[in-house]
Amino acid sequence: MTLQARTLLLVAVLVLFAVVATAVPLTFVSRDRLLDETRQDASRLAGVLARSAAYSDRSWRDVERAIGKQMVVQASLTAQFVAAAERAGMGPGEINARLRGVTRRTTIDEFWTTDPQGHAYLHSVPGIDFTFSPDAREQPQASAFWPLLKGQRKTVIQRTQRREVDDKVFKYVGVGGVDEPRIVQVGYEARYLAALRRQVGLVQLVEQTAGSPGVSGIWVVNSRLGTRVFRSGPDAPADAPLNASERTALGAAVQREEPRTFEEGDVLSVAAPIRSSGSGDVIGGVLVSLSTARVNTQLRESLLIAIGIALAALVISLLAAVVGARRVTRPVGELTAAAVAVEGASYVPGSLDDVAARPDEIGRLAEVFDQMARQVRAREERLRREIKELSVQIDPDKRRRQVSEITETDYFRDLQRRAAELRGGGRDDADSD
Repeated sequence: MTLQARTLLLVAVLVLFAVVATAVPLTFVSRDRLLDETRQDASRLAGVLARSAAYSDRSWRDVERAIGKQMVVQASLTAQFVAAAERAGMGPGEINARLRGVTRRTTIDEFWTTDPQGHAYLHSVPGIDFTFSPDAREQPQASAFWPLLKGQRKTVIQRTQRREVDDKVFKYVGVGGVDEPRIVQVGYEARYLAALRRQVGLVQLVEQTAGSPGVSGIWVVNSRLGTRVFRSGPDAPADAPLNASERTALGAAVQREEPRTFEEGDVLSVAAPIRSSGSGDVIGGVLVSLSTARVNTQLRESLLIAIGIALAALVISLLAAVVGARRVTRPVGELTAAAVAVEGASYVPGSLDDVAARPDEIGRLAEVFDQMARQVRAREERLRREIKELSVQIDPDKRRRQVSEITETDYFRDLQRRAAELRGGGRDDADSD
């Protein structure tokens, strides 16, 4: 593997490690932070709803009390009207007709007026014959007005409840007669009161809150965990009952009078007690469930952003590494080629001048290498000259030694002697001629 490839690989590994080592902890920290924010939001929402529920109960009691007082006025006026009408000689049919006219033009739904025996002979509801009874087992709702006949009470304000004759929910108020013992009663059907309660009470607040993004469901229960109000989020079923975990959390909030938080799947829930605004006693509980899908979505978005940043950083780093590697490996390659040239005795001095001009360590190395190569070449040339001179000096001496070795042998001396004899014999023959 080349140096450039190793450099690129090292940079890529370091960048990926740095990004992963940074992105993963940040992602988990972000998830914990988002979950904590969701938990705080749920706790605040549950607390607001709990206080609102307590205030709603008190406000509704105040509203119903005010309505009851107004109904007392209406019942008293009715008692005066009945007494005046009968003194004026009006018959029951004419009085009932006038009473029905009042119900058509006003918010009063019913009028009931009895004789001293409790028989309701004057009323605004045609076709019904009704007699009040003191027996609470026989008439759980109507028997409460019997003391008006006996003069034991002057006014009875009954809370909204279901009447026994037809299971309709009504609010009744009664007063005693003016001219004789009788029950004079006026009634409002609960649809008006329910609409009023819906406008000013907890139901509207829960409905508006349940429609907020991220809210899976809101339960408001009484102290026995009976559901008073339930509203689900846009994606939740409309009649989802409390599951075991939710019921346990609400029970703990009501009994221990402190909030409870738990998480199931993609839903985080907070249960909080509802305290009476007057006594401070726990009168119920509220459970708020928030979806954590938003947290997971943001987590996925964060991961995608981190991956995008990692890829961008990797690309930029690789480009920078390519440029840097080329800047490093090119002079290193030239230095390698120069070393090969030195080895082959073909190095050209000055071929590393461009590299030696760099202001970094590689430039310094190239400068030192060029000087070294020059010195090596100078030494080699000097050595060759010295060898040549030495060989010139050695050759004559060697020849003399070789001649000496030849001339000093017996064989050479014998040749010299024969040659002398031959030269001597030739001169004698010449002299004789």
